[in-house]
Amino acid sequence: MATACVDRTCDVVSEEEIRELEYYIKKHGVKRIDEVLKQKVHAWKFVQVNIGIMGECATGKSTFINRIRGLNDWDQGAAEVGTGDVTRSPRPYRHPRNDSLVLWDLPGVGTPLFPKNEQYLKRIHFDRYDFFLIFSDGSFSETDSWLARQIARKSKRFFFVRTKVDDDMKNVRGDEGSVIEEDVLKRIHNDCQRNFRLTGLTDVQVFIVSHFETDKWDFELLLHTVCSSLPEIKRSMMMLSIGPLSRNVIKEKRKALQRRAYTVSLLSGVAGAIPIPGLDLAADASVLLEEITHYLKTFGLDSDSLKHLANKTGKKIDYYVNTLNAGKLLLPTKKLIIDTLVKYATEHAAESVAKQFVKLLPIIGQIISGSVSYGTTLYLLLDTIQKLEADAIQVFDEVLRCTT
Repeated sequence: MATACVDRTCDVVSEEEIRELEYYIKKHGVKRIDEVLKQKVHAWKFVQVNIGIMGECATGKSTFINRIRGLNDWDQGAAEVGTGDVTRSPRPYRHPRNDSLVLWDLPGVGTPLFPKNEQYLKRIHFDRYDFFLIFSDGSFSETDSWLARQIARKSKRFFFVRTKVDDDMKNVRGDEGSVIEEDVLKRIHNDCQRNFRLTGLTDVQVFIVSHFETDKWDFELLLHTVCSSLPEIKRSMMMLSIGPLSRNVIKEKRKALQRRAYTVSLLSGVAGAIPIPGLDLAADASVLLEEITHYLKTFGLDSDSLKHLANKTGKKIDYYVNTLNAGKLLLPTKKLIIDTLVKYATEHAAESVAKQFVKLLPIIGQIISGSVSYGTTLYLLLDTIQKLEADAIQVFDEVLRCTT
């Protein structure tokens, strides 16, 4: 089992990260390497991601913004839905988990206030955004085409989001509902692509989403594609910031945390942050405690997240707590985490992990090869991540049962 954990970690740790650390040690030695590792662990917190949300009023922009932020449309601080209000300037909506992740509701174009010209791009601060989502709830419009061409001309990424398909489905359902549904989705997708080709744009990524249910059609694929388009540090930031919105998001969270576990374990091995069992373990387990607490929050399994979920679905918090396995044990007590560390540290598997990783990192391996804390931390964190991922999927499935 230990070797498997290491293999999974090696799959998600980039060669670039390994070379960076090896280069630093060759140039500076091990002095202050712990500070370098700490910076890597916390780097995602200082990254800004700005998402430009475009489209006419009542196309589902506000609902999408609220879903990404983990809010109901009626929650305090949610983007207002269905008001018909015209956005007169870029309106930022910061994510509750991380205010560096900002979704911007941008003014509609093609009005007397915002004519279709270069000034529009300047007034929305075009260069600020990492990518754009163009929302449309019906027929492909000339405005959609103009926006897409301007974004492509300036070599920015955009994704076309066709919303409110639920209404299209209501008009065509019959005895063979599933077959008809597939036909409708294919027709909408092909129609969008054909219209883009007529404007000179090819290979535009079109996503069909439900106005109400995030588990239907392309919502999950949209999130995956958007995150995959970002540089690694921004991709990790977005995955660690948004809630467990889908099974695929939960899976991507697990990958991001595995990469992080590698760095935290190196920090443990280099700095000796977690000592050999038998020493003052309770006083020095703060690194591990902080990390696992972060995992609970990232997967939406901490007390605050579960309370919010219970309020959102009209359930008591115990309803969701009782679905947990590993998470249920980790929620209430710091002592349990420390006891778990002791258990793993006494197993031979922990030393096996350290020996396996020495082969991967010959230079860093010279530093950590004698450290039980490195192998212990890596083994424990990877195992915990895997178990909490299973808990998060279980909770997600329960939410679906409660809301459908």
